[in-house]
Amino acid sequence: MSDDKDKGNRAQDTETSADDALTDGMAADGAAGAADNTDTATADTATEGTPGDGADMADDTAAAAPRAPWYRRIRWWGWTLIGVAVVILGLLGAFAVQALMIKQHEERAIVAVVDAAKSGDMARVGAVVPVLQQETAAAAQLSRSGMWAAAAALPGAVGHDMRTIQDLLDLVHEASVQAVPQYVDIGKAVLADKLVNDGHVEVRPIVDELPAIRKATESLRLLTAEYNALDRPRIGAIAGYYDMGSNALQEAVKYSDMAIDDIIPNLSEWFGYQGTQTYAVLAMTPAEARASGGLVGSIGSVSLTDGKITVGEFEPNTAYWHDGKAFMDIDEKRIYHEDGPLHMTYDVRDVTNYPDTERVAKEFRAMWNKHHEKDPVSLDGVVLVDPVVVQTLVKALGDVTLPDGTVLTGSNTADFLMNTIYIDVDVEEQNEYFGEVAKVCIKRLMANFDVATLAKIGQDIPALAKNRHLAMYSFEPELQQLVQLAGLTAAEPRDKTYPAVGIYLTEVNPSKMDWYVKRTVTVEQLTCSGEGRQQYHVTLTMTNTLDEREAYRLNGYLVGEEAYGVGAAYDRILFYPPAGGSIGNFTVSGPASLPVSDAIKRHYLFRTLLRLQPGETAAYEFDVTTSQYAAHQLQIDQTPTRELEPDVTYVKKCSVN
Repeated sequence: MSDDKDKGNRAQDTETSADDALTDGMAADGAAGAADNTDTATADTATEGTPGDGADMADDTAAAAPRAPWYRRIRWWGWTLIGVAVVILGLLGAFAVQALMIKQHEERAIVAVVDAAKSGDMARVGAVVPVLQQETAAAAQLSRSGMWAAAAALPGAVGHDMRTIQDLLDLVHEASVQAVPQYVDIGKAVLADKLVNDGHVEVRPIVDELPAIRKATESLRLLTAEYNALDRPRIGAIAGYYDMGSNALQEAVKYSDMAIDDIIPNLSEWFGYQGTQTYAVLAMTPAEARASGGLVGSIGSVSLTDGKITVGEFEPNTAYWHDGKAFMDIDEKRIYHEDGPLHMTYDVRDVTNYPDTERVAKEFRAMWNKHHEKDPVSLDGVVLVDPVVVQTLVKALGDVTLPDGTVLTGSNTADFLMNTIYIDVDVEEQNEYFGEVAKVCIKRLMANFDVATLAKIGQDIPALAKNRHLAMYSFEPELQQLVQLAGLTAAEPRDKTYPAVGIYLTEVNPSKMDWYVKRTVTVEQLTCSGEGRQQYHVTLTMTNTLDEREAYRLNGYLVGEEAYGVGAAYDRILFYPPAGGSIGNFTVSGPASLPVSDAIKRHYLFRTLLRLQPGETAAYEFDVTTSQYAAHQLQIDQTPTRELEPDVTYVKKCSVN
């Protein structure tokens, strides 16, 4: 009891002392305030009595008593706050410097690996492994010293997340020591032997490394398990990066397992070591739009026999005119055949008018089989390519000189094959040009088949596939699984988590006028709630850039005939909503007419016809609502343009989920 009483008295004394200090401070402030008030009153009285004299007196007083320096005017508590702020800034500065040093070590490690990988030289990749290990070790060590170590000892979310980051940096270093060297050794072993020998792709070096790949994948799997066993960070931004790393590791394990189970065991078959593999190549021209790409101008083939790639002759589409037609369901027949102005027959020229690559391939296979009735050739898949793909090959493999002396480069090939060729070259020779360029490219590829060359070509493949310049479907289920994962098999919007609006064009004026149409899309996100269902406003603008005077100087094959309007771009346009979502509230400008609702094979859509005379511009605006499961920004899946990348602008970007 006495102890408690003493404690109470001490507490009371402390409180009294604090109160006295506060009272003294208030008294001092009060005295100063009283003095201020007195001065003010005197000045006011003088002003009211004799304005002129009072003003002079106030000026004299002010001159006689100048203001104290700024540091004298700051109270004790102000200096205390400044001192605390300086200490905090110093601590934050030390923490930030250390964080920057860690970041720099990790960035140097990444840059070293990326630069070496870009070179395609496995010896150079192997040489940067010690650099990678050194930099990641330095980053991990820094994270466990100084302010970072102090931060990790703090309670709550900050300390928890600092400890997780320390563990993550340790794991990165562990990966550089254990997993990375194994994959580098595999790469060196594979490339020790020539992958291409006398024009044949050798798969044996890859197959021989299967045991080593299994072992490396197990190391990667253990590393992924360790990563996922770490406590997930609590701070949002850090948790986001943690999740990205976890997803990346799981994807790496998934693809490594796929290589072990599905790819490597089938390489011999896919490269024709167990029988020739044949793929049809449909050469499209976006200058005359069809939903999946463009009208099919010629048909060629690529075959693989014992690893050797051979490009067959390209035949004009007229060679297939008597080999059947693609199937049209009741809706397609009504929209594309019965409605004018062009009554499409869906022969080989129009087989690409399906927005679904799988359906294109299966419908064409029936035509192929009929075409080869007298000399049956089993078809293993179909590849859709347009001149933008050929330009990518020329850019990677070198300029091509045509028989007439024309030089095709990595910048003019697409325009030549989509426009210039129809002006300068006879129709009978046009198909030969496409085949000639393809043969030269394949020959050069086989002569320079290495990692660096493949990297040059591969860097544009995602954009070519996404923008429908390149598509593929394989009738081999295991290979098709890979083709699908690579994004090479396009289709109308089907995925509720990856929302997309489909905009598919079909040129109904027999011409190559779509080359002259400038198409732009603007996407504005209207809601940023963070929930799955989002709303957008989309604007499609189309301009016919052809000069009217030039139209009458060009041939009818290029700009169309008088019946449709010389130089008129005449397109049927279909608008597909996102899977699980909707579109509506259309408004139009220029010569455009309001789209009407319709359906094809139970796919809800809007359709319209647009005729653009030279120089005219039309625009369509509409609202889009995505599925509640949308986890990504709205994409525009559209019939390809003459460029690698279409002109799509996002006015506003918001993260979803």
